[in-house]
Amino acid sequence: MSQSLHEMGGDALNGLELAPDEQYRLLASGRRRLTLGTLAGTTAPVGLEELAARVAEREGESPTDDAVERVAIALHHVHLPHLSEAGVLSYDSEAHLIEPAGR
Repeated sequence: MSQSLHEMGGDALNGLELAPDEQYRLLASGRRRLTLGTLAGTTAPVGLEELAARVAEREGESPTDDAVERVAIALHHVHLPHLSEAGVLSYDSEAHLIEPAGR
């Protein structure tokens, strides 16, 4: 079953000049899609721990300290850098603050 970018969470990529291959690469990860969905509609920067807790919960996990730490590590080292490099969001890795692009 084929999904469109919109169905995969591509709304977060609207207005960005990304090639379709880059859009699909960014949205290939379920965790990145959940991250973008979690950030949708936010108007203020979100802390890494808060974002990790929300993503863990959306993944169906109890937001225990261990689960949140696992998600936070993956977001910090893998997913947020990819999304930041593509211009989808701004990630201050020292302050651990995330903000959607254009805010």
